[in-house]
Amino acid sequence: MIPQHLTIQGLYSYKQAQHIDFSTLTKSEVFGIFGPVGSGKSTILEAVLFALYGKTERLSGNEKIGPNMINLSSQKLWIDFRFKHGTQEYRFTVENRRRKSKPEETESMTRHAYRLVAGSPSRSAQTSRDPENSQNHPIEDPTPAQHSPNTPRADLSTDLSTEHSAGASPNPSDFWEPMDTGEKSAPEVAEEILGLSYDAFRRTVIIPQGKFQEFLQLGQSERSKMLLELFNLDRFNLNRRAQVLRQRLEAQTKTLEKQLEEVGPATPQELEAITRSLAEKTREVAALEEQLTNLQTELNKARRFQELHRELEEKRRIQRSLDNQAPEMQTMEQTIARAEVWITKIQPLWERRESLDAELQAQHDQIRSLHTTLETLTKDIQELEGQLSPLAELQGRGAEIRREQEHLLRALEALDLHQRSTELHSKIHTLQTEIAPRAESLSELNVKLADLGTKVDQNLPRPSLIQTIQTWHTRTAEATRALQDQRSRRDRLDQEESERHREDEILRSDFSARLTGIASQLDPSTSPQSPVHPPSWDTLLQGYRDLETALRTRIQEETETAIRNQELQRIKGSLKEGDPCPVCGVPYHRGGHADTPGPAGTPERDIPNLTSGSPGQAASPTPPSPQLQELKEILTTFGEDCFQAAQANKTREDHSRQQHRELDSAMTALEGHLEELLRTPPPELPELPPDWQGLADPTTFPESMARLAVLQDQQQEALGQRTALDREKQHLTAELHRMEITLEQHRSALNETGETCRRLISQLPPRITDQLPQDLITPPGPDASKTLTHSKTSDAALEELREHLRAEADKTAEQLHTLETRLPELSRNLQAKKQDRAVLSERQQHLQTHAGSLESESADLSYQISRLSQEHHLSGHTLDDLRENPPDTQTLKAALERYHQESRQTDHRIAELLATLKGLPGEPRPLEELEALAGTAAARRDELLSDLGSLETTRKLTEDRLSRRTELQSQLNHALSRRDAAKVLANLLKGDAFLDFVAQTYLQDLVSRANRRFMELTRQSLELELGPKNEFLIRDLLHGGRLRSVKTLSGGQTFQAAFSLAIALADYLDHQGGGFFFMDEGFGSLDRDSLDIVFQSLRHLRRENRLVGIISHVEDLKQEIQTYLSIENDPKEGSIVSPSWE
Repeated sequence: MIPQHLTIQGLYSYKQAQHIDFSTLTKSEVFGIFGPVGSGKSTILEAVLFALYGKTERLSGNEKIGPNMINLSSQKLWIDFRFKHGTQEYRFTVENRRRKSKPEETESMTRHAYRLVAGSPSRSAQTSRDPENSQNHPIEDPTPAQHSPNTPRADLSTDLSTEHSAGASPNPSDFWEPMDTGEKSAPEVAEEILGLSYDAFRRTVIIPQGKFQEFLQLGQSERSKMLLELFNLDRFNLNRRAQVLRQRLEAQTKTLEKQLEEVGPATPQELEAITRSLAEKTREVAALEEQLTNLQTELNKARRFQELHRELEEKRRIQRSLDNQAPEMQTMEQTIARAEVWITKIQPLWERRESLDAELQAQHDQIRSLHTTLETLTKDIQELEGQLSPLAELQGRGAEIRREQEHLLRALEALDLHQRSTELHSKIHTLQTEIAPRAESLSELNVKLADLGTKVDQNLPRPSLIQTIQTWHTRTAEATRALQDQRSRRDRLDQEESERHREDEILRSDFSARLTGIASQLDPSTSPQSPVHPPSWDTLLQGYRDLETALRTRIQEETETAIRNQELQRIKGSLKEGDPCPVCGVPYHRGGHADTPGPAGTPERDIPNLTSGSPGQAASPTPPSPQLQELKEILTTFGEDCFQAAQANKTREDHSRQQHRELDSAMTALEGHLEELLRTPPPELPELPPDWQGLADPTTFPESMARLAVLQDQQQEALGQRTALDREKQHLTAELHRMEITLEQHRSALNETGETCRRLISQLPPRITDQLPQDLITPPGPDASKTLTHSKTSDAALEELREHLRAEADKTAEQLHTLETRLPELSRNLQAKKQDRAVLSERQQHLQTHAGSLESESADLSYQISRLSQEHHLSGHTLDDLRENPPDTQTLKAALERYHQESRQTDHRIAELLATLKGLPGEPRPLEELEALAGTAAARRDELLSDLGSLETTRKLTEDRLSRRTELQSQLNHALSRRDAAKVLANLLKGDAFLDFVAQTYLQDLVSRANRRFMELTRQSLELELGPKNEFLIRDLLHGGRLRSVKTLSGGQTFQAAFSLAIALADYLDHQGGGFFFMDEGFGSLDRDSLDIVFQSLRHLRRENRLVGIISHVEDLKQEIQTYLSIENDPKEGSIVSPSWE
């Protein structure tokens, strides 16, 4: 499997849609995904696993997957994963949405599987799902947008941008074909494509965090189960297949025997008897068939004779019935004749007369209506003429009324201007009163501003200069404090290191005592000596190795001695007197026993080595004594504890040295920074005024800053006051200027108003000017106050005069309006009504003339109707009946024609039947007799045919039984032979021995493949082996090839072993090479040496051209892996993926 593209949205910390293009990553063969803890790195692998298999390691089975997986700020979850497997490209999508009514719950999960198919989609595929249309909607497209079902792949992305469409097919006709039909779900499709279950996939291809070393430490049953699944070893389970084959053949044998019983007996003699009986009955049936044919011919003749007589009687009955209907037919002919006269001659005249009568009635109604309207128009004309008489008199005075109206309007305008002049006099007086105090206030403000100017213009340092000096003092103080903090931290580290050294000495003393105790137990002759100083860890480990070698030698010697004694005991029982000793060759031993000491000069050390065994029988190995076995376990525990303690001490020492180096580097940098600050003061210091030189000295800087702050506050206060007074002065000056402008405008308006008023009064006649007051005619004097007082005393008289003049003006206006509008309107109405009266009179005369002509035509039509009725003998009652209920002549004519035609046909048929009866040869036998004879013959024939059918069925069944028994017996013989062979094969393959042998072979091959890498990574010091129960063991080649458990490996060594096994598994699962391997492992928990081993392993992978993805938060890995993705978890945007090449 080679990944192509992954889209994640709404999954855990991924709020917004993030797109990962694996094409660039896989080109570099070894790539990484890095980011801080909790940034969302492992979520990428979990998204792939969940898209393929629908499972997640993070949530248990009892937890709700949907609500717990969707980001709290997202409304939907969307995963879109594309990958190649072999030459085929596949696509798996997952979509889930929150419920609108209950956001804490989600809708059912939607997951689909597709494969890329070349060419245009078929008609059925065009109606299938589109992976971009997640709304099967949603897939809100992904995403998720509405698309047509199965959009061509070139147009397939609403959620994948162009730059993320890696691996897109250049053929626009390619389309995604659904694979998760009703028979298989998407996880089942994934397992079928990859050939791996979920557990096998996460152990071999994509290994989540914490699962990398799982295969290395699996139990026997779990490892066997995994091997069966990975390598498809179930095909080697021949025991089960042999048992199934045996059971199937036994069942087949029983089935065949039962079928033979069910078939029943059958013989050739029985078949021959049945065949003879069939021939006899067939001949009898043929004779009966000939007899039935003759009887049927005679029967047909008898039935024909009987049918002709029956039809003749029926036709004669019909003829009598038609004769009885003759009077009724005559009456019908008369009705048709009267109806035709009415329809063709009288009815048109009748309908025309009725139409004329209706029209004549309408004419009379119109004449009466016109007469009423003419009377109304005459009354209206008389009323209009009465209204026009007084208006004609008023029309002669029109010019005089218009002049009077103009004089009254001018007088009213003069009064308004007089009132306007009075108001302007009042406003001018008010403005003159308000200007004087404001001018005095402006003079006082100028004096105050002059006083504040002296305080504002003091000589103080610039604020920017003070800020620069303050920054310099602050940086110097901070550098001094930081340097002191680093020195304090170094002192604490020195104290901690001293304490650690004391603890390490105590721990080494304890281990030295334990080692001395073990040595004394191994060799009691050695006296324990307590060293003055505790030995080093290397000395302790070397002492452990020496004791291990001594113990191994001791155990070997004890084992050889035990074997030698066993052999001597065996020889002792077989010795006979006089026989030479098989050990030393001496023909005798004192005492005649094998354990008796031999002759002088034959010490025990001269006895040959018996551990190799005699030619006839090998000596059995003897376990070491319980004391040595216990001592071995104690020494092994001591070695493991000592090695771990030494490793921990080395780690602490490396960490302490690294901290000291970092502190020394930081202190050197701080000292240089502080010296640089003191050596280079700010260049602006010479700009300080002489009174403020204390700001340059760090000791007097606070006091000078305090004094400067007081003066600055006073200056700021004075500046604020001056600003407020400036605003007040500007406001007062603007207000005075505005009031002076307004005063000048009022004076100009007063002069203009007085001039206009005098002009208007000069145009008035004496009759109106005599009514005006004298102060309105005489111009006002220079004293505005006197004019104002005089105006106030005459306001009531002016108002009364104004009302009088306005009333007269309104009266003249009303008279003019009447002349201009009412007089023309009445004239037009009078002329229109006279015209309407003339038109209506003419219309009335025309209607009366037309009504006379209609009355004449109606009388003529009545005469014609009366004449036609008398000619055709139609009474008035008959005409009314024909008019109200007109007969259907067509139906009556058709009925009459049918009657005549049926009468003719009946007469003709009776003549034909009589002629046919006369032509018959003679009267046949009775029909009942012939039918009885035919029935007897048919019954006998049917009985024989039934017997023939039964005999034929019996013959066929007998033939089938004979054939079936022969076939079943042959099959039974063959099945018995195969059953016996299957029993023998099942006994041979009984149990799982063969399957265990195959599994061990595969596992041994897997270990061999892994060892090629593992030994290279460990520099030929460690090797993987299989134990008796197929468990993994480690052979330590640096310690004499000793076997030990994989649990005794260090962190780095465990990683190398698991890593080598995982790569070997990947090789098995991808026979074409170039497979993909993804691991998410906690490298941050490894020490520096283990990390170096990880780096070394990654370099090996790069040389092998493998596709491997690494997920880690260790920043040092970026130095080894140049192509990677950086994951950052933004509080607002969620997890964001950033490639290293952009």
